[in-house]
Amino acid sequence: MLLLYALLQATCTSPISPTAMTKQLSVIITRFPYESVLSGEEWHTITLAEKLRERGHHVAFYGSCPVLLAELGKRDFPVHKAVSGPVPVRARSLLGFLFASPYLKITWGLGLWRLKRRYRLSTVYMHSLSEKLLLTAWARMFGLRVVWVEHQRWGKWMFGNPLRFLYRILANYVEIIGVSPQYKEAFAKLGVPEKRTHLITNGIDLSVFHPDVTPLPLGNNAYHLGCIARLSVDKGVDVLLQAFSALDTTVLDKPVHLHLIGEGPLRATLEAQIRDFQLEGRVHLYVPYGTIPRSDTPRFMKALDVFLLPSALPDPFGLVAAESMAVGTATIVTNACGIRSLLSKDRDSIIVPAGNSQELTRAITKLLTNTKEREALALAGAKTAKEHFSLDTMVDLYLQVFTAQ
Repeated sequence: MLLLYALLQATCTSPISPTAMTKQLSVIITRFPYESVLSGEEWHTITLAEKLRERGHHVAFYGSCPVLLAELGKRDFPVHKAVSGPVPVRARSLLGFLFASPYLKITWGLGLWRLKRRYRLSTVYMHSLSEKLLLTAWARMFGLRVVWVEHQRWGKWMFGNPLRFLYRILANYVEIIGVSPQYKEAFAKLGVPEKRTHLITNGIDLSVFHPDVTPLPLGNNAYHLGCIARLSVDKGVDVLLQAFSALDTTVLDKPVHLHLIGEGPLRATLEAQIRDFQLEGRVHLYVPYGTIPRSDTPRFMKALDVFLLPSALPDPFGLVAAESMAVGTATIVTNACGIRSLLSKDRDSIIVPAGNSQELTRAITKLLTNTKEREALALAGAKTAKEHFSLDTMVDLYLQVFTAQ
């Protein structure tokens, strides 16, 4: 260990001068993902980084995530690309991870040491299981505060992972943030010390997502439903298409259109499903995400009569549902969404069973045939979003974790 420490000293860059770093905190965000698309977790990370910088803190990124490397780089954050490797989430990749881990541990550790010296880091904010297992010990040895965030869907890959014992051990030396109340049970099941865990719900910028935003001109001669989600089985977009195809339009006073924004491995299947259900012209698929710019997301949501997040498998939070509620659009989620435990069923949102297209059809029909109920739901949803999903409150809580002794 002493030899390795000497090697670290010899290979690091010179520290910056005391006058060059005037920030209160110096945070490095790390992420070494097995997949990456621009979705809720990425937007949450980008927004958090921007808000920390606005408050005078220094933020940089270190990892292999192409989305965060690109998006944070566009926003003039220092980004440092690292070599990626197999990730310990499947049996085959677990073997690769174990084989590559000595090389990755040394390589990533050297990189972190250089960045610690360069930016006088105070905190490491880790996303992926890979760096939590391989970088945490280094970071603690370097005197850094380590914060893990859990924003991924936990399943067999975590609860049955042979390396979960190492996660439990390392958890005693870090602070862990779960983004929705469902993580409380997950942490207990995994054996994580409760004193190390913090439940901090995702926040949204209420100065951007608010009821007075001007809607996009989608047209007044039809009802408009919308969904923003990764096009994958876990997000349940295929179930939404089934529900939409089953709508009885004879009970409605005008046509219904469905707008889907997203990208992912299920795209070809969904396009075939649209053709099979003969929904061309009524279902509008916006691929990739940038087809409607992120800056227009509030206006898109405001133009909808109903927003839907049809997650079929456990979804850690459901940021887009909070955003749609904030702009004053009636929102339907499933009981697989982490946000559900923060909502009041049939008061500020409608919550339906995950994977049940019939219940989803009923919920859509109920809102489209009852204007007063739809408007009341939208009004209550905007109030809930304002009270529970404030971005400023979220950042305050993150800073408490980043600085707590």
